[in-house]
Amino acid sequence: MKRMQVTCGNCAGCGYVNQKFIPNNDGKTMRIEEDICNECNGKGYTEYAVFSIEEAEAILKHCGLDGSV
Repeated sequence: MKRMQVTCGNCAGCGYVNQKFIPNNDGKTMRIEEDICNECNGKGYTEYAVFSIEEAEAILKHCGLDGSV
């Protein structure tokens, strides 16, 4: 089994969503607040498992399925 990474579809790989610009007390500068993406936990990517044909057949056999259509 291999683990593959794909860009998070929720945050487009940024790791955050809902970027907000908030003025500082001096009224001249701003600060940025970002909410961490809940789907990727701020990593910017999600992982999924990829099985070889042999591994997939072994899983099917273990579950009592023969893999035929």
